[in-house]
Amino acid sequence: MQFEKIVGEDQLIELYGDRIESSGNDFVGGLAWIGTEKVMWAEWKSDQISIGSIRRLERLFQLASHSGRPFFLTTDLVQQLHHQAEQSSLSVKIAIQSWMERVVDYPSAIVVVTRGKKEPLTLYTNMIADYRISSIAESLEIIKQLDKVTKDDLKRERKRRILDFALNQQKDYSSQE
Repeated sequence: MQFEKIVGEDQLIELYGDRIESSGNDFVGGLAWIGTEKVMWAEWKSDQISIGSIRRLERLFQLASHSGRPFFLTTDLVQQLHHQAEQSSLSVKIAIQSWMERVVDYPSAIVVVTRGKKEPLTLYTNMIADYRISSIAESLEIIKQLDKVTKDDLKRERKRRILDFALNQQKDYSSQE
């Protein structure tokens, strides 16, 4: 697992969700410790993401939102969500849209974990990420910075990035017609 390389195996507790319809095993995620700070994390591990997995991710975001914890996502998971949002059935697209509603109003930082500092990020990943990290040192630095950033500032900047992304997408569709 990519996130395990950042925090260490003994610093992760995987959370599974309610399993009403599906346990959502297309990704792994749960609670982690970076230093003494508790965070939530999720990373992709399958060929595609099912509706059950998207709902599991949404529940993790809801849990993290209640506790005010930063959420760490790997670039692979974010890129797969974007791919699924463009290529999947309507029901999967609706589930991803529901998750995006959680992202827009998420009260803490969303941090994207990259494989290295030079890994290029897609527009979709840049839209979601408040910060990006590739090492434990960077994650500790981000956590220190979070004390200086208000929740309103994080949400306002994220909403601006999402709106910019949507407007650019609309321009791309208009130029294709």
